[in-house]
Amino acid sequence: MPSPHILSMPRFTWSDVYTSLGRAFEVLLFGFLTAQMSRYYQSFHKDRLALKVVAWISFLLSLALTVIVICEIALNVQPDNAFFLDMDTEMWISFTFGLLNGFVMSVAQIFFSWRMRQISHKAWLQVIICILSMVQLGGSIGHSLWLNITAPIGDTFSFLWMAGNIACDLTITTSMVWFLWKARGTATFKPTKTMVAKILTFTLETGLITTLWMVIQLILQASLMQSVDHFASYLVFFYPSGMLYAIWLLATLNARASFNAGLSSLVEITNLPTTPGELRFRHPTMEGNEVVISINIANDGVASRGGDLEAESDAESALELRGTGKQSDDTSSQFAY
Repeated sequence: MPSPHILSMPRFTWSDVYTSLGRAFEVLLFGFLTAQMSRYYQSFHKDRLALKVVAWISFLLSLALTVIVICEIALNVQPDNAFFLDMDTEMWISFTFGLLNGFVMSVAQIFFSWRMRQISHKAWLQVIICILSMVQLGGSIGHSLWLNITAPIGDTFSFLWMAGNIACDLTITTSMVWFLWKARGTATFKPTKTMVAKILTFTLETGLITTLWMVIQLILQASLMQSVDHFASYLVFFYPSGMLYAIWLLATLNARASFNAGLSSLVEITNLPTTPGELRFRHPTMEGNEVVISINIANDGVASRGGDLEAESDAESALELRGTGKQSDDTSSQFAY
């Protein structure tokens, strides 16, 4: 006679499939985030305290999201539905996950708003990004309360969350690309142009990923709202969305290592005579000529190779072009974190 456990096994629906895929993808992305955090700790263990706090907050919030997902998976795979979550518990878990999801996104977006202020020196742009981030956070809180409110209000909050994210990410990406493009056009030295082009490409690629992610999620939820079987397909993108933003933040912090390596190789030490407290470098220009650059070293010394970009750019801002009458090419100093 067949086992009663086999006869009583629940039938899986498309909603179960989409939910399982979203949860699995979230756990997978947490593995990538852990690798990014490990790399950050090894490469920038002497980083600014504020940046360390931002990195750890993003990582710990993402860890909490993963713990919730793993608990949901564990509690929902027990036989005979013995440990299936009751409705009240499911609503609280949904609320907590949605709230944490919104906070992870806001941490990344507010970090990039600060970064935009450092690059553009425009306070109004930072304010706009922060306002859009708060809009998505409010929408995320409302979206997480989906089971506790009526459907029309839930739809509105869901739209605010995704639309707010799309608008905020587009503002960050387009603004960053615009200012980097302008900086690349005004750079004097070819190596500096190359370095700024690398930063521009990295910014465009990472910013578009999060934007397209939310656009796809919005399209799926809007177009399949009347579909009983496939409405939950947006959950494939909903569960890992917060993790994607945390990876965006940490990948940006870690990218400084490659940018610093490029910056430290912009100039070549020469055997030209120097005075105490001075270093001289030979640097190629866009016209194929060379200029001699003199750096006056402060008492605390010059940043070592592989150090923070800010330290490198502090040294670059002290450059004097001997015999050219031109100002120094301080484009890269604008992108210090």
